[in-house]
Amino acid sequence: MTFSNVATRTSGNGNQFGPRGRSVDHFVVHHAATSSLSQVLGMMSSGSRQVSSNYVVKDAEIVGVVPDEYRSWSLSSSLWDGRSITVETCNSATGDASGWPISEQSYQSLAKLIADCATRYGFPINRDRIIGHREVYSRHGASYQTACPGGIDLDRLVRMAK
Repeated sequence: MTFSNVATRTSGNGNQFGPRGRSVDHFVVHHAATSSLSQVLGMMSSGSRQVSSNYVVKDAEIVGVVPDEYRSWSLSSSLWDGRSITVETCNSATGDASGWPISEQSYQSLAKLIADCATRYGFPINRDRIIGHREVYSRHGASYQTACPGGIDLDRLVRMAK
């Protein structure tokens, strides 16, 4: 089972994954709509909802959930889940009025994870390959309409990962 070397630990995945079926060439960022790492990991490991991601990030924690060689269930699109490493990022504040921000430590952790995955899978670190969940729908017509990844500044993440 393959996880990034920058992962700080691994967690259960409730067998919520499938065969990848294609090469990884994208990295898709989600926000968890909660500040609780244990809540996100519990949901994925229990199988209470049919959802998973390759990683979950909160501050300095980078938790491997679905091994890289498998497709997570995060985008409601087997094509896009199959071509992407996906990450759920815990918010530092929650609620629509908050703008759904993440911590500075989470930005740093995400940037390290993006850089590592881009190097290992050979895709460029740019805004065509590092996208938010909503962009899978708005740019590519896949997945579903959503505001995810909230207030995460994807342009900043790309700059940091480079």
